[in-house]
Amino acid sequence: MLALALAMVEGPEEQSKFRALAARYERLMFHVARQILPNEQDAEDAVQEAFLAIAKNFSKIFAVDSPKTKAFVVIVTESKAIDIARKNARQGQQVPLEDLPGLSVSAQGEDSLTQCILRLPARYRAWIQLHYAQGYTAEETAEILGLSKEAGYKLGQRAKQRLEILCREEGLL
Repeated sequence: MLALALAMVEGPEEQSKFRALAARYERLMFHVARQILPNEQDAEDAVQEAFLAIAKNFSKIFAVDSPKTKAFVVIVTESKAIDIARKNARQGQQVPLEDLPGLSVSAQGEDSLTQCILRLPARYRAWIQLHYAQGYTAEETAEILGLSKEAGYKLGQRAKQRLEILCREEGLL
C-alpha cells in the first residue's frame, strides 16, 4: 500500500521526498500505532492508512526532517490507530471516540496551558495541535483526521470547549 501512497504524490522530486519521509518515520509510526493497538496487523494497517493521509496532504510538508513534520506524522498515525481501535471496539462494545486514550504524552516545561492540552483526549489534542500548532485550516484538519468538514468543525468546537473547562479548573480563565 506504500506504493499506492507513493502514486498519490506527483513528480519525481516529491516522490523522492516521500520515500525519504517513509524511510525516516516508518518505525516511529509503527511504534505509535502499537501503543494504541495490541494487534501487530492492525498497527500495520494504521501505518498504511497514515501514509495515505500523509500522501494526500504531502504538498504541505516542506522539510522531511523537521519537528513540525515529525509531529504531523505522529498525529496522523495516532489518529488512524484510534480509528482502527474504535472500529474494533464496535465489534465488542461501543467506546466513545473522545474516550480513546491515544498516546501517553508529556511535554517539557511547567506551562499550565500545555498541561491542559496534554490532558485532552487524543482526538481533541490532535485537532488542537493540527489547527493551532501546525497551522492547518479547520477544513484541512478535518481532512487529515479523515472527517467530513462538518464533523471536523464539531470536533474543533468540542476540543475548544473541553480545553476551556480544563483551563478554568487550572485557574487560567
